[in-house]
Amino acid sequence: MLVIVVLVGASLIAIAVLEWRMKFFTNLFAGMSERSVTETPPDTTVADTADLEEVHAEVEQDFWRSFERQIASAERRGDNEEAERLRRIYESHEEAWRAQRALRSRAPSSRDAASPNALQAHLRPEVRLLLERSEVLETFSAQDWVFRGNAYLAIGEDERAAAAYRQALRELPEDPQIRLLYAVALQRDGELRDALQVYDSLLSANGQNDPVVLAGRGNVLADMDRFEDAIRDFDSALSINGQDGDTLYDRARALSDSGRLEDAITGFENARTYLSDNPDLHNDLGNALALSGRNDEALRSYERAIDLRPAFARAHYNRGVTYSRMGRFEEAADAFERCLRLRLDIPEAHYGRGVALARLEQFRDAVAAFDRASVLRPGFADALFHKARAQSRLGQTTEALEALRQAVTASPTLREQARTETDFGALYSDPDVASRFEQLIAS
Repeated sequence: MLVIVVLVGASLIAIAVLEWRMKFFTNLFAGMSERSVTETPPDTTVADTADLEEVHAEVEQDFWRSFERQIASAERRGDNEEAERLRRIYESHEEAWRAQRALRSRAPSSRDAASPNALQAHLRPEVRLLLERSEVLETFSAQDWVFRGNAYLAIGEDERAAAAYRQALRELPEDPQIRLLYAVALQRDGELRDALQVYDSLLSANGQNDPVVLAGRGNVLADMDRFEDAIRDFDSALSINGQDGDTLYDRARALSDSGRLEDAITGFENARTYLSDNPDLHNDLGNALALSGRNDEALRSYERAIDLRPAFARAHYNRGVTYSRMGRFEEAADAFERCLRLRLDIPEAHYGRGVALARLEQFRDAVAAFDRASVLRPGFADALFHKARAQSRLGQTTEALEALRQAVTASPTLREQARTETDFGALYSDPDVASRFEQLIAS
């Protein structure tokens, strides 16, 4: 039972840390148009739709005129080979410009680009293809660079998104919307210090009173494990707009990650007032409740998350962990199985299912589950240790000894647990295996 408790605690803590913190980006730009009436808008802003078409046409025409001049110059010199080479480039660039024009209508708007659902799944391959077909082009307007940045951000190519926004900022260095998108891309790409610098500059320009930017900086600080600083930023944002559910949610996540579980639970419940249909919030609330030992309430939160998103693999997994913690192993095995029907690539889910099956004395199925966990995560010490236990119970002493050898090699501290493990009694039945077993756990 001690092993299961350790499993549950470690797994839930890992989930609390690793779950995606940036849900607030769904509405990141909602506040951009809600400035104080006394604020003077910057002169350099992304143009409106009519202006955009004019800018796009001008950039393309400049491109074609440049090529036409180069071709004409080559022909005047009698360099037909160079003229033909330039014509081929001209033709290839026609397709590239068609792709870029199509991208303008497919890429998410700047308001939506950072949302996890900015692009419907069926549009992502098309957007990726348009980006590939148009990347041969080197000259874009600032607005076209923004379109490209938005598209890259929506398909998860964060480094290229940041590069595109940098290009746009060369022409419009003070545009707050582009700078905000740039900060988002940097954060997603793991460039946290650079992202923090951009947020700091935005707050300096806006007098430290922009709740959207404060919340954004708070999330970067939370990613840097500077939880108290993050909470202060969230509090500042909420002092301006106390009904922002996303900021309330992000604040609760920072509280949870910092170990302040009771405060986090209160925070999640407050955020739930505004985000009652957000499955991620219910899942995170369940994690905090489970870590606090409030297992029945945690299960209700996970079930609500699954009601809202039936294919929510992590919530199914968390239910399995909680059922195991409660000793309800049949339900645990079922929950892990449901998780794995959705996502076969989660080694912890195979491991958790194996533990539950072993507790139900379904040892062959347990061994298969531990094998899968070890394939997905080579050197998964706990999975190898439990595999050895199950194989010992099956009388597979040679195989059990080998699995145990791999386990203690990966994690030498498991030797102490092996010395007192009653499930390894079968290893003493064969004198040769017993001798090697004693040598292994004594070394």
